[in-house]
Amino acid sequence: MEKRRKRIRVNLWIALLIVGVIGYGLFVWKVQVGAGDEDVVQLKEGCTVADIQRALNRNSVSQRMHLTVKIPAGTYSLDKTLYVYSNTTVLVDENATFVLTSDKYKVMLSSYNYQYDKGGYEHIQNVEIDGGTWDGNGISGEMIRFIHGKNITVKNVTIQNVSGGAHQITFAGVQNGLIENCHLGDFKGKYSAVKEAIHLDVVHSKSLVPGTVTYDDTPNENIVIRGNTIENYPRAIGSHSFVKGVYQKNITITGNTFRNISEEAVNIYGYVNCQVTNNTMEEVGTGIRIYTLLPTGKQLTALSATKVEEVPDSYDIVLKGNDIKSAKKYGIQLYGNQEQPMKGVTIIGNTIEKTKDNGIMLYMYSVGNIVKGNQIAEAGNQGIGIYQFSSYNKVRNNQIKKANSHGIYVADSKGTLIKGNTISKSGKHGIWLAKDSHYTKIVQNKVVQSKEIGIGMIDCNGNVITNNTVVGASKFAFYSRRCKKMTYTGNEYKKITGKEEYIVTE
Repeated sequence: MEKRRKRIRVNLWIALLIVGVIGYGLFVWKVQVGAGDEDVVQLKEGCTVADIQRALNRNSVSQRMHLTVKIPAGTYSLDKTLYVYSNTTVLVDENATFVLTSDKYKVMLSSYNYQYDKGGYEHIQNVEIDGGTWDGNGISGEMIRFIHGKNITVKNVTIQNVSGGAHQITFAGVQNGLIENCHLGDFKGKYSAVKEAIHLDVVHSKSLVPGTVTYDDTPNENIVIRGNTIENYPRAIGSHSFVKGVYQKNITITGNTFRNISEEAVNIYGYVNCQVTNNTMEEVGTGIRIYTLLPTGKQLTALSATKVEEVPDSYDIVLKGNDIKSAKKYGIQLYGNQEQPMKGVTIIGNTIEKTKDNGIMLYMYSVGNIVKGNQIAEAGNQGIGIYQFSSYNKVRNNQIKKANSHGIYVADSKGTLIKGNTISKSGKHGIWLAKDSHYTKIVQNKVVQSKEIGIGMIDCNGNVITNNTVVGASKFAFYSRRCKKMTYTGNEYKKITGKEEYIVTE
């Protein structure tokens, strides 16, 4: 009989404990279970970070339902990472602020990749983070991070007050990702290495992508980054490492605003099928840089089990409708190398104003690209510069004003088509072909008020110069020295202060 009474007392205590837990949950949560597998948790004012994590943990095991967690206004101190799981929407009140208070974890919100992460895109799926201010409290880390996922959205968040080598949003191995209407930046102090506010990477190693137990070279695919404002940061969007033969694909960067970016606003390294369109960039180091390998670039060997791809015949990248002002280096720069030429880039309809170096620069084996319909004003060096084996490019219908040196400059690059451009008030020459710029076609261009030469070339052969108009050059309308097998016909010269033509073959 006494044993029976003890069992009754134990069961009673268990029942009371369960009731207490339920009561506590009802105190801090308002749980709304709708039709089907939908669960909504409305956290109440005064809830803690522990309460938020408990709510998120409702999807930590089965993840069969869709969970929405609503976080009220307030200030929340994060001394450890908040983990989110599949099929979860996190709605954060616009007056809610999270403050990172420990530099041990250095991540504010993340997918949980320390158990059961088998790689690929299936680990975490169907997640949306919407709203709130996320304050890094001067700590260097990754504020919001997702690894090995699918259908991931981060929108309407403000991330601020980070330092060192911080990334504010990282997608690594994400398929179908969206980053939208976020306000990012507010970098504090100095940086030893240039890092991106929005960081896209391949899941290659712990040093590149910390935060998981599985490394399999999964790249990002189908990522849209739109309508964000990024300011006061070393670099706004992109990547600074590349796993050879593993390309990030279908990346769209559109309608964003970048201000006071000390290095590149957009840094594209190892992307295929990428669109950078209708962005505004002001007070940046370089507006857009695209490269296959820099002398100081980080290019890694793929893991042994990774299926790698050959170097693309075309990277299929479009830069269109971007407005770039006050760049400390270049407006747009392409950079290839001999084994991995930078091919298949279309630069069309961009406005570039006040760069300290070239407005648009094609360098080192940038081959077979199109530069068309751009407006370039007040370039500190060339309006458009093509250098170092960057051959078979097409430069058409651009307007170039007040380049400090040459409007269009070509050196050590053959087969360039320069057609239908309007160039005015160049500090030296309108169009200039330097040594070894062979088989160049200069057709139907208008060059006005060049300080020295309208169209000129030296030490190159097989060029065609036809149906161009040169107005107001002060030294020569057309200049050619030590060039052979040229064709020059139908050119018109007006108001030339010096001589119209100077042609010397020796």
